Amino acid sequence: MARPRRLASHPLTQIERGGPLTFHHDGRTVHAYRGESIAAALYAEGQTVLSRSMRYHRARGLYCGAGNCTHCFVRVDGVPNQRACQLEAQPFTWSEGQNAFPNVRADFLAASDLAFPRYLDAHRRFVRPAFLRPFFLSIIRRMAGFGRVPGKPLPLAFRRETLEADVLVIGGGPAGLAAADAAAGGGAKVTLLEAEAKVGGRLRHLPTPFHASNQEHAPRTEGKTYADQAERHLRTLGVDVRTQTRLFATYDGRWTAASRASLVEATAPCVIAATGALDALPMFPGADRSGVLLATAASRLINVHGIVPAEPILVYGATRDGLLLARDLVACGARVAGVYDPRPRPAVPQALLDDARRLGIGVQVGHRVSFVAGRKRPRAVVFDGPRGRVRVACATLVSALDRVVLSQVFQQAGAELHYDEARGGFVPVTGSTMETTVKGLYAAGSAAGIEDEWSSVLRGRIAGAAAALSLKPHDPERLKRLAAALDQYAPPRPRALEIEAG
Repeated sequence: MARPRRLASHPLTQIERGGPLTFHHDGRTVHAYRGESIAAALYAEGQTVLSRSMRYHRARGLYCGAGNCTHCFVRVDGVPNQRACQLEAQPFTWSEGQNAFPNVRADFLAASDLAFPRYLDAHRRFVRPAFLRPFFLSIIRRMAGFGRVPGKPLPLAFRRETLEADVLVIGGGPAGLAAADAAAGGGAKVTLLEAEAKVGGRLRHLPTPFHASNQEHAPRTEGKTYADQAERHLRTLGVDVRTQTRLFATYDGRWTAASRASLVEATAPCVIAATGALDALPMFPGADRSGVLLATAASRLINVHGIVPAEPILVYGATRDGLLLARDLVACGARVAGVYDPRPRPAVPQALLDDARRLGIGVQVGHRVSFVAGRKRPRAVVFDGPRGRVRVACATLVSALDRVVLSQVFQQAGAELHYDEARGGFVPVTGSTMETTVKGLYAAGSAAGIEDEWSSVLRGRIAGAAAALSLKPHDPERLKRLAAALDQYAPPRPRALEIEAG
C-alpha cells in the first residue's frame, strides 16, 4: 500500500502552495510549503499519527480538517492542545505529538487498548493492594487528559476587544459572504467573523465551477476564485472581515469570539448566523483510527494542498460530496477502491453517478461498515452487504456521509428548532426573510438547512437585505426581488436513484 504523496500540479485547480520551508516535529526536520497546515505537511511525509486518545491511547491523526475535533492536537512551541490542521507551518516551529510515551508512533501506554478490549474502569479497578494505589493512580493520570502544562510561563499576550456593528455575520462561507454583501449594500455597518484563515468555507476545496442544481442561474466561477473576489468586494464596501476568529458563546445579547491575539465581544442589533454544517461522524468500530478521514479533510488535502492520501482509497457514502471527491481523486491519478453506501437508494444527482461510472468508479449500495481492520491505520474495511460480508483492502477510508447542521448557536440564543432529517437534522425555524423566532437573529446557508451552494448564496442575500432593511428602510422592493430570484431558482431535491445492490 502506497504512502501519501504530493502532486506536482493539479489537473482541476491551482494548488495553494508557497515556497519551501522546514520545521521540527518530535525532534526531526519536516519539509513543508508556505500555506500548508502542520497536519498537512506531516501527513505528506507519511506521519498519519499525530496524537493519542486520552484513555486507551489509540492512534489519532488528521480527521475533520476543519478544527472541529481533537484528533490532531499537538504541542507547538510549548503550547499544548493546538489543532495542527488549523496552524500554518512556520519556519523554526517546534511541535510534538501529545498523550504518548515515549512518542505517538511507539506509545507504550497503548497497551491498555489490548489489555482492556471492552472498557477500562479506572474507578473500581486498581484499588487493591492499597500500598500500590498511588502508583496506579499516577499511571492513570498520565494516561488521561490532553497535553502537558507548559514548564515555564509562555510569552503570550491577549487583549480584550469590544466591537459594535449594525449587522454581525458569523461565518464566511458562501452564505455569509452573500449576507455581508447584501447588508453592506443596504447601508449597514457590517462585521464578518470567520474561524479559518481564509473566507470561502466549502468553496475553497471544490475545484469545479460554482455548484448549482440549475447552473444557468449561478456563475461559472471556481469556488475559491469566487470567494477571493467576494472578500475583495466586501472590503471595498467597508465590511470588517476578521479571519481566524471563532465564535464560541452568546450571552445577554453579546457574541463572544476568540482570535489568536484577543477575546472579541461583539454587539449588534442584527446577527446573521451562517455557521454551516459538519460531516456526519461515522459510527462503527475503528472509525476513530488514524487514516480514517472525513470528506472535508480529504478534499482539502487533495484540492487545496495537492496531497494524495495513502492508496488505495475507499469512499464511504454515495453522497454528492463522496462522488465529487472520488472523481477528484481519480482525476489526480489516485487508486479508488470504490464508493460504498449503507442505504439501498442514495439521493444524488444522476449526472454524478454517470460521471463515476464513466471514470470506472464502482458504486455499491446497501453495504454498511461492520468494522475497520488495522490498528494504526486501515488495512481493510469489512462490510455487511446484501450478499453477505465483503472485505475491501484500503489504506485510507474517507467517510462522506450526509452533513449535519451546526445549530448550537441558535440553540444557545433560544431560537426554536425543528428536526428535518432531509435538511441535516435540527434546523432553526425561519420565516420568509430567514429570521428565526429570536428577533434580529437570522439563519443563512447550510445553517438553515443543507442545500446546494447557490441556494446558500440566495438565502444569504435575503437574510442580509432583510437585516439591513429592518434597521433602515430604504428599498423594500429589493427584498422582493431577491425572494423572487430564489423562487425562480428553486433547486429540486435529488430523488432516490435506483442502483442495483451487489
